[in-house]
Parts: sequence; structure tokens; C-alpha cells
Amino acid sequence: KQASKQASKQVYNFVIRYLKKPGQGAASSLAGLLLLLCLLLCPMAAWGQTNWIDEANTDWYDDNSGATEFTISTPAQLAGLAKLVNGGNDFSGKTINLDADIRLNDTSGWESWETTPPKYSWTPIGTLQNQFYGTFDGQGYTVSGIYISGDQYQGLFGVVRDGTIKNLTVAESYIYGNLAVGGVVGYNAGQVLNCSNSGTVIGSTRSNNVGGVVGYNNTGQVSNCSNSGTVEGLLYIGGVIGSNHNGTASYCSNIGTVRGGDDWFVGGVVGVRFSANVSNCYYLEGTCDKGVGGGSGTTENVEMKTEAEYKSGEVAFLLQDGQAEQIWGQKLGEGGDSFPVIGGPRVVKVDDDVYKNAYTLTINLNQPENGTISAKVNETPINSGDFVAEGTTVILIAEAEDGYEFDSWSVTDADNNEVAVTNNTFTMPANNVTVTATFKEKTEPDPEPIYYIITVDDMTNGEVTASPVTAKEGENVTLTVNPYSGYELGSLSVTDADNKEVTVTNNTFTMPASDVTVTATFKEKTEPDPGPTYYTITVDDNMTNGQVTASSATAEEGENVTLTVNPDSGYELWSLSVTDANGGSVPVNNYTFTMPASDVTVTATFTEIIPEPEPTYFTLDFDDHPCEGVTLNSNLTAVEEGGTLYLYVEKEDETLYDYDDMRIYAKRGANADWEELTEDPNRPGVYPIERIWTDIFIKVEGVTPIDPPTAIAGVETLRIYAADGLLHVEIPTRQRVTIVSMAGALIADGEQEGARIYRDLNAGIYIVRVGDYATKVRVE
Repeated sequence: KQASKQASKQVYNFVIRYLKKPGQGAASSLAGLLLLLCLLLCPMAAWGQTNWIDEANTDWYDDNSGATEFTISTPAQLAGLAKLVNGGNDFSGKTINLDADIRLNDTSGWESWETTPPKYSWTPIGTLQNQFYGTFDGQGYTVSGIYISGDQYQGLFGVVRDGTIKNLTVAESYIYGNLAVGGVVGYNAGQVLNCSNSGTVIGSTRSNNVGGVVGYNNTGQVSNCSNSGTVEGLLYIGGVIGSNHNGTASYCSNIGTVRGGDDWFVGGVVGVRFSANVSNCYYLEGTCDKGVGGGSGTTENVEMKTEAEYKSGEVAFLLQDGQAEQIWGQKLGEGGDSFPVIGGPRVVKVDDDVYKNAYTLTINLNQPENGTISAKVNETPINSGDFVAEGTTVILIAEAEDGYEFDSWSVTDADNNEVAVTNNTFTMPANNVTVTATFKEKTEPDPEPIYYIITVDDMTNGEVTASPVTAKEGENVTLTVNPYSGYELGSLSVTDADNKEVTVTNNTFTMPASDVTVTATFKEKTEPDPGPTYYTITVDDNMTNGQVTASSATAEEGENVTLTVNPDSGYELWSLSVTDANGGSVPVNNYTFTMPASDVTVTATFTEIIPEPEPTYFTLDFDDHPCEGVTLNSNLTAVEEGGTLYLYVEKEDETLYDYDDMRIYAKRGANADWEELTEDPNRPGVYPIERIWTDIFIKVEGVTPIDPPTAIAGVETLRIYAADGLLHVEIPTRQRVTIVSMAGALIADGEQEGARIYRDLNAGIYIVRVGDYATKVRVE
């Protein structure tokens, strides 16, 4: 196998057949052949897009490369498969399962990709040098958004050899190339099964071997595949397969438009065949003039069908007919499918030109030891798992074993809906169904029940009656007690034939397995306790601006009553009182009082809440009186009237300024006199301002700049200062100088000796570091 694999990866000879039209001379034929060869050898220009191969993810393989089965679900993982195969990993003996739909591009407007390419382009999986030998199972999922504009072996898969591509749909895609171009596979020498394409497959004006599903099928098998997309090219153009060489195509369908060069082997199913077989394939009327464009080999049951024949279910029936595995189907009727669908509901032929959906009938027996069940249509037996046409009457038969009898039918569809069974028959719905029967054990008829007698003893001062007067064991018996006037029941008892007491609950007892006797005594009634006296609590309904509610409307003497007070918004309780029926005051503590031996009235008054005035705030202003060489801050920007704030005075650089005569002044109000502030003796640079009742203004005086030297020569001490918008740095010995703005921008960084002026600086504060010394300087 390894030797054949290596041989298959060698460079192949490609035979070009130029078909001369009648009337053409040899020179014309040769010229045409040379032109075609030239076109085939000219490369396509590539679009400047991102290729998915550049974003490939191979972790799913790299982390477990010794496995034989892998699962992928993202575009990057699919691109990883292309990267691995095209890099030399043929995946022989390995299976890749697709576990989700994959969209390689945003497919809105995909029909215009011929002129407006999308973001990503696709590199086919497998090349002529590095072919795919594994199994790719799409598991019914779809890959969409494929964009290809290349030369040869173009498709989702480029070259497949001894591999299998199955159960996959390609949709909303644009695939363009010159040679061996297909929606699913460009070049196939393996198996392509149960695959569909609805994207656009276009060959260039010099193209050949272009197919909706497979471009070039060389000794491969293409079965149960369909195309509904547009297929165009020049030579060997087919709705399903462009060129079929020594391969087979069976049970395929095409409803997409197929266009090619005049008389250049164009077919609705296969463009051309060479020693190949095409069978049981169908194409929609109007998509192409022929089913197979020409060539050699066998053709069987390759027919054009009208749209009505497709919609009726005929084509779905023909595609499935003869196949044991259920593959092709079609939902018929209103809201159904217009064309066959892989995995759709099965279609059966019930009469000439009459087709219906058929569904499986599964027969379950949940008690197989107690009986058997079977089904038939008319007089034809139906086995479990058989298909039955929708609307068919199914007859159910149940046969119970000795000692058992049939109990009930249960017929449910695949959605767990109950299907009605009438007289052992039901109508097959448009769904798979499961039939279940239950059998039950036969029971002997109950013996005649024994009725026991209920005897009521003679009694005085009242009567007792029983209902019923005879009863079976276990039956409930009710006793009705009727005391005479002035009497009440004293005792009531029931005893059985052995004089054992029978329990009586609420004048009812359960009949034992014997006759019973009922006995009762009655006694004179006694006058009842008159009970407590309840007094009324009345809440004055004339109160305003609030409400009062009592915990109860009545209460007996000595009972605690709680009052709930609810002032209206903006009001509060002013007074609360409780008075008795004689006008006397009842004490109220924490909204609770003790009920006296009389009715009471609750009264309350509410008063308006006067809000506290809003506080006044004053501000600190020192920006109108700036002073060079100092920085002013405060702990507050605004202070409540009567409050205190702290002024912070920072000396910027004592090497550049003289602070000996510095004075800090404040005035309370814009028109007030300036007052000198006193520094906090415990906190240098902090000046407290107390009892503030107006805006505060600050100024600083007495800070004078230190004159700079006049020349570089004679620099004896370190000096850093600013003057006239320039920054001066004077260093007696060579040291490193770093200057950084307060925003973090680096202004200068290097060694310096002597005096240097730094120009073109924006106004602001700068941090200057000389060796280990650092300071801040303000440039005006």
C-alpha cells in the first residue's frame, strides 16, 4: 500500500483532447490546440486577501497525533487540516469528524464575490504532491463561505486518493479555477458519498473538468450526491461531475444551471466519461440539454425530469429505489421540499404517478412473556422497521398468552405525540411511529360480597340512625345523631359480634367482618359560658395630613392594642390620644394601650416638617496672584461656612530662588484687606485658615530669582533655573542630565559639563535630574 501511495504522488501526464469541428483544417485544429494549451498553462492572478491557512489551528491533531479519530468544529481547525495535509500528512487510516457548521466568511452578498471578494480565501485540502488519504465525515453539517480563485485542483478538498468524503454540504461559496474544479472535491480518486453543493463553481475561459460536486473523478466513486449551484466552464463541464475517468457515478441529482463551450462535452450530470459508468442519475429540465455530455462507458437511467416530477416525489423515489440504506427523501405536500433531500422523509410509490411519504413503524413489546403483537396493511404483514406510507390504515393484532389478556395500545410518533388508535387500527402520520402493547394478568371474578347487619340499641332522650343499615367489610358507615330538645350526646360506641369496640371517628366507622351494635347515651344540656365582651376601637376620621390604624377593630378588656401612625409626606406626628366612652384619657405608651371596659376613640394631629436650610460653601482662589518659585495647593477646593481649610505652600527650587523674605497673605472677600498667614509650627509649609464665612483669596510675595552666571567658565556649583522661557543647567563636573516633562515625555538624557541652555520648551513644570540630585523647575 505504501508503494502504491508513493507512486500515486508522482507527477501525472494530462491528456488534452482537442475536438475538431466539421470544416476545420489541420492548421486550424493545431492552432486551437496550442491556444488551449497556452491558456491551461497561464496562472490565475491571486486576490490580496487573508488566507485561512495563515490562521490554521493544528492543536486538535498535535496534542493527540497517535489517535485514529479526530473532531473539528471551527474554521481555524479546518484550515489546520489543510495545512497538515498539504504539508505531507496524508491521514491514511484516520477519520476527521465535523462537529458543527463552519462559515469561512460572512456570506451576506456571496453571489457578488466574483467581483467583490470576501475577507478570507481558502486553500484546498490536498495537492497533487500531498494528497488526502483519510476519511472526512461531515456528519450532516455544512461548510459555507468558501472563496477560491486559483489554478488547478480547486474545491474544499483539492486532491483525494483512496480517501472518503461523506455526509457533507458546501453552500454559499464561490470556487473558481482552470483545471479539476469542484464544489466539494477538485480531483477525486477515492469516494465522495452523500455530499451536496449549492455554491457557485466557475471555470475560467480556458478551463476543463469542472463539476458542481467533483471536478475530475479518476477511478473514484461518486454516489448519492447533488448539486443546486451554478456550474460554468469551457470543456468537460458537469452538474455533478465534470470528467469521469474509469469511475462510477450513481444516484445523483442536479438542479443547478450548467453552461460550457459549444459541443465541448457539457452535461446536466456528467460532462464527459471515459470508460466510466453513470447510473440512476437525474437532472432538472432547463439546466442542460444532456445528462451526459459524451464520451465512452455505460449510461443507465440518466434522465431529465420536469420541476413537477421533482416536486411530486418521483425523483426522490427513483434515487432511493434499489438502495438498502435510507438516504434520499423529500417532504411532500404544502410547505414541503421542492426537490429531493439527503436524509429527508422516505418517498414511496403508492400508484401510477402517485407518491407519498413513508415512515418507519417500530413494534415494541414491553411484556414479551405475556403476549405478542403484529401489524398489517390490508392483508400484507408489516415487520418492525418497515416503511409505511403517510395516510395508510394500519391494523394492529394482539395475542395474549395463557393467563393473560390484552390491556391497551400505545402508538407514539418520533416527537412523542400520541397517535389515536380506534378499534385496533390507526392512520399512519407524517412521522415515524412506535407501537407498544401491554398485557395484564387475568383475574378471577370477585365472590359475592357478605353484608353484615348494623343494630342500633334502644336509647332514651335521643335517636341514632345508621347509613347503610347493612354493609360489606371495609365499607364506611355513617351514624346520624339526633338528641331530643334540651339534651346532647353523651357517648357513642360501636362493638362487633365479639364485643370488641370499633373505632368511631366523626360519627363514621369502617365495617368489620361481623355484625355490629351501636349504643348511645344522651345528657341534659348545660348553659354555655357567655364568653368575653369585645369593645369597639374607633379611629377619628376627621384627622388630616396623616392616618392612624389600630391592630384590631375590637378588643376585650385588658387586651393590648397597637396603633400604626402614617404621616403624609412632609408631615410628622404632633399628638396622639385615646379616650374611653366617658371621655376619660387612656394611657398610650410606644403607640400601644390596654383596652378598658368600654369603647374607645383614637385621635391624632400632624404638623408640617420645616426642613433645615442648605449649608453655604466658599471657595479658595490663588490663581489670580501667581508667584514664581512656589506651588500652592489646599486640602479643599470649597469649604462649608464656618469651616477650616489648610493651604500648602511648596518651595520649588532653593538653588534658583531666594525664599528668605517670602510672605503668605489671605483676604476674606474680594474687597477685604490682605492679612499675613502664620505657618503651622508643627507642619512646615502648611497655613491654616479658620472660621471661613466668605471666599478666600491668596497671594505670595517676597520670592526672588537668583541671578544666573554669565558664562560657562567659572561654574563652581550646581545650579538649575528657568529664565525667559529657557531652562538653564550648570554643572561644575561632568555628570548625566535627564529632563522629563510632568506628562512623562523625555526631553533630554545625556552627559554634560559646564553650563547649557535648553530651548523650545513648552510652558510647564519639568523634572531635572543631575546625577543623584533631582528637582522641579517651572518654565514660563
